[in-house]
Amino acid sequence: MEVVRQNPSKVTKAGGWLLLFAITLLVINPVMRLVGIVSSFGPVASVAANYPRFTITFAIIFACDVAMMVFSIAAGVAILRVRPSAVRLAKTFLLVNPLYLFVATVALGYSDLPAKANDAMNIEGANQVARTLIYTVVWTIYLHRSRRVRGTFAPPMSRASAHMPGAMPARKVSSL
Repeated sequence: MEVVRQNPSKVTKAGGWLLLFAITLLVINPVMRLVGIVSSFGPVASVAANYPRFTITFAIIFACDVAMMVFSIAAGVAILRVRPSAVRLAKTFLLVNPLYLFVATVALGYSDLPAKANDAMNIEGANQVARTLIYTVVWTIYLHRSRRVRGTFAPPMSRASAHMPGAMPARKVSSL
């Protein structure tokens, strides 16, 4: 009797660099955002009454930061649970994250703060966008080139696809 093995190189859990990436999505990124939010409440509260446009912009950015934390955690959980959509979700996060930070930096630049404060926030925002772009490029390249990612998230090979033209042949294993 012959048995067709589904996908002999299929990895069933995240490990190595993929596990590190999942940890950055699940823990490091959300914690860094949370620290940024919490540390900015004091300074924002002290100027909120004098700069209403800044306060509204900050409130919107706060809500978006919370949404990005949830997005990051969802992508990390999907990787750890080896969900079929995990890589697409993580790549989407990697695309949206620096774009969001850029838009947030520009929006804060249009707030009604004094020029010196706006300049300082723009410089910090640009630095944050640059760091995030480096993170995005590194992990996007990893997700595209990694054998572990391909092995972990490759779709299972069915008997039907094994007999389709152009499909990779299934490995046959004979039982004793």
